[in-house]
Amino acid sequence: MKILKSTDPTTGAKTWYYVEARQAVGLDAFIASKTSEDETNGVLMHVGTDGDGNTGDLLDMTPATPTYYWWFDPSLALAQSYQDPTSGVTITTAWVTSTEAAVIVEFSAELAVETNQQNYSRGQTVPITATAGFGGSPVANASVKFTITKSNGSVVTGSATTNSNGTAGYSIRLRSSDPIGTYQVSVAAMLNGVSGTAATTFTVQ
Repeated sequence: MKILKSTDPTTGAKTWYYVEARQAVGLDAFIASKTSEDETNGVLMHVGTDGDGNTGDLLDMTPATPTYYWWFDPSLALAQSYQDPTSGVTITTAWVTSTEAAVIVEFSAELAVETNQQNYSRGQTVPITATAGFGGSPVANASVKFTITKSNGSVVTGSATTNSNGTAGYSIRLRSSDPIGTYQVSVAAMLNGVSGTAATTFTVQ
């Protein structure tokens, strides 16, 4: 099974998770005698990037075991999950037999928000940028709602649509009468049918 992990924003090269079921047969027959929790009781996970054969790696799903032992138990065992918060994917081993295996793949919305600095003065403009992704790829044409809560509790809202890079911008002009203190920024969006939220703060001095 091939699952998208990320897409390089510069080159467009895609990095993938490769999930495989392996049994102790043929050249792999030796693994059956090594441990009761070996590759055959789960699924193996690799990563690799398109066009680059040097990027292929086998991931160790049991990192707590000694390094000299890892070759015999790297699999994602039955009912265990692997979560990649960066790409928003969770992979769970559902069942394994001597001939096949099943995994559950879940994607979550990836939403982030930031300002270009932490501190501002009255009269300045605060640019706010939201970045939206799903399954390791940017989401274009998504409507993002921006909510700015000032230090006195008053609220300013706005919206913007993400571009092809998955980013949307919104700016707020600080008036001379605006209160000093910490301002809360939150964003919300629906990305491929999944809701996502993110938050940050900035200070007006």
